[in-house]
Amino acid sequence: MNLVPLPLNQNPNPIKIRVLFLSFLLCQVSMAQLSEIKTIPGNYPTIAAAIADLNVQGEGTGGVTFSIAAGHTETFSSPTSWNY
Repeated sequence: MNLVPLPLNQNPNPIKIRVLFLSFLLCQVSMAQLSEIKTIPGNYPTIAAAIADLNVQGEGTGGVTFSIAAGHTETFSSPTSWNY
């Protein structure tokens, strides 16, 4: 790939640059959502960590299920928000 410098009197189109940046951003956001079955412990060490990640990334298509191992005990304090 040969890079050719722009002449001094030409600037890149700022609208095209913004559209390109936003398209990359939207692709990353849409792929980051949680879906399928996640295990605790396993995918997440704690229930609090799973809730925090769900609040940050959101729920993907088809939803997300947290499967908590039998005998898992945990104590955490509020506020841990559940966004519905």
